Amino acid sequence: MRTKHLGVYKLLQKKSDMSSFPITLRTIFLIVLILICVRRSLQASCRNEKQGNSYVNGSPRKIYYYLCNNLTKETLTKFFKSPEYCQLYYNNIYSSVNVAGTQINFLNQEVFLTNTNCYVKLYELTLSYNHIQDLGVNVFNSTIPVWDEIQKLNLSHNELVFVQAQDFKMLKLQILDFSFNNLSSLGNLSYNLPSLKEFHLNNNYISIMNGDIFQKLTELQILNIANNKIKSLDSHTFSNLQKLEKLYLSNNLITDLRERPFQYLENVNEIHLENNNFTFPDERIFLGLNKLERIYLTKNTIAKFNQNTLLGLRSIETFEIFSSALSKLNSTEYNTIGIKTSTITELENHTFEGLDSLRTFKFTNLNVGKINSGCFNGLKTLQHLYFQNVTIQRIESESFLNIRALRSISSCSQIDVSYDFCNLSLQYIGPNVLPQLTYYAQHYNNQYFAIRLDNNNLTVLLNNTFGEISGITLLRLDNNNIIEIESNAFGNLIFNKNPYREISLSNIQHNSIYLNKNKIKKIHKDTFSKIRNIVELRLDKNGINEIHPSSFNGLAFHSESKGTLYLNENKLNYITKEIFSNITYLVVLRLDNNNIENIDPKSFINLKTLMHLDISHNNLKDINAYSFAGLENLETLNLTNNKLLNFNHDSFFGLNSLQHLMLTENNIQEIPIGLFQYSPSLKNLQLGNNYLSGFKTGSFSNLNKLQFLNLSHNRFL
Repeated sequence: MRTKHLGVYKLLQKKSDMSSFPITLRTIFLIVLILICVRRSLQASCRNEKQGNSYVNGSPRKIYYYLCNNLTKETLTKFFKSPEYCQLYYNNIYSSVNVAGTQINFLNQEVFLTNTNCYVKLYELTLSYNHIQDLGVNVFNSTIPVWDEIQKLNLSHNELVFVQAQDFKMLKLQILDFSFNNLSSLGNLSYNLPSLKEFHLNNNYISIMNGDIFQKLTELQILNIANNKIKSLDSHTFSNLQKLEKLYLSNNLITDLRERPFQYLENVNEIHLENNNFTFPDERIFLGLNKLERIYLTKNTIAKFNQNTLLGLRSIETFEIFSSALSKLNSTEYNTIGIKTSTITELENHTFEGLDSLRTFKFTNLNVGKINSGCFNGLKTLQHLYFQNVTIQRIESESFLNIRALRSISSCSQIDVSYDFCNLSLQYIGPNVLPQLTYYAQHYNNQYFAIRLDNNNLTVLLNNTFGEISGITLLRLDNNNIIEIESNAFGNLIFNKNPYREISLSNIQHNSIYLNKNKIKKIHKDTFSKIRNIVELRLDKNGINEIHPSSFNGLAFHSESKGTLYLNENKLNYITKEIFSNITYLVVLRLDNNNIENIDPKSFINLKTLMHLDISHNNLKDINAYSFAGLENLETLNLTNNKLLNFNHDSFFGLNSLQHLMLTENNIQEIPIGLFQYSPSLKNLQLGNNYLSGFKTGSFSNLNKLQFLNLSHNRFL
């Protein structure tokens, strides 16, 4: 301002400009120009940006908004005493003043004192982004009317080191902002601001919170103390904040919450505790927080949850546990708990008890050692459980007891009703876990539901692991390290009666058990004897070398399906007549790629519905008489790539419906007369790549329907 005045003065000194005016007129003109320049200079420093209306304490008021830049303490004082500003008082207009970018480092009462007969009422005062280091005694505690109606006071982004409660007495103040300063303390006295609704103290250096500081802030709704150095909170810190709704304590040094500082916050709905140092939340710290909808515990070192830790969180509908910087919590998603940690090693009994409204539970990027019995007890409304990039080693029995609303567990698929534990590195799952957690699917869902445990590290399937489950359409256990299946592991497993209804055949495997690609050596007694309505049972690509005679005794495939049993790519040496003696509705049996050397007579005697039998790529040398007796509906028999040399006259006895017989790549030298007499329906006979050199008359008699005969690569002259 001084520079501008000097320029005007020099301009007026030019004789060419003023010499023609009389001395009196020249003096008057000079005074007018100076007044105009002073007014313009004042306006340039504090200018009226806009005008508006707002409700102040329930009444509509007109407000002038001023923006002040590059002021000194003295020029700011002059602004508040200026006639232009004073004019607002006479017109009953409130003011909102924003002072920024100044070099002011000290404020006292005198700055805001106006003329004694002119008390313009401040609606809002913003003093952020200055260099204020100190506040004079009672600077905002004056009895002058200027503070009578003020609603907002912003002192953020300054250099304040210390403030005291007695310096602030504004009975109608609603928002007070001390954020982004250098505060290390708030003093020892309570802040007497009875109308305050928001208190922002974030991004300072506060380490101690005196228990009485917030006692008189009975209307407070938002308290932000994030990004400070707070190490502990006592039980009385927030004891009188019954109307508090949001509490921000993230990025501090809090190590424990054993004093239960939240116990009086009956209306709080959101608490932020991200990035602190506590290893686990103490028991019952959230007890009584019946309206809490969201709690954030990301970036802590939580190792486990104690029993009853979350007791009292009745309004929580979503629970999320995170541990990766890539994981983000959608800020618009309500009813959520977020925990970001990679060190939770165990989930204890009753860990989540008290979450009476929880519907969705999400684990992301975690390494959980064990889920204990009763861990999810009490979650009666839980509908969806998500695992993403999670490893779980053990799931103990009764972990999901009384979880009757659970519709899905998702780790590798997006099926609406599916219970997925795949890709978790799971080593153990206790008895009765799965029957309990699939209660909803079994009782309220009549279409598709699956259980997936594939791509884990399971080694043993215990008795009753899948017992008493009904209505299932897919059970996947492939790609594990299973070496043993206890006899009653599948119990009374009953598949869906209508596996194909309203389901795309190309996308979903129906009524199937996948046990392929494991390390099973032996199938015990009655292992699959009680399974009903199955379509596919896959036991291929294991190391099975022994099957107990009653392993499949009572196994019932779906009567209207292409029931298939996969035993291919194992190490079976022989087939006895008891193994398949009591299987119903089996249509396809694959025994290829084993080490089978012998098939007992009548081994398939009761497989009346079997249509396709594959025994290729084995070590058979002979086909005993009546080996295939009873296969009255068999259409395809594949004996390719064995070591067949000799046949009995009755080797193919009973194959009345056989249409395709593959005998290629064997050691056959002779076709006995009448070998095919029991197969009048044969259309396709493959005898290529053998050692045949000729035929006897009648070798192919009774093959009136034969259409394809392959004799290539033999030893005919």
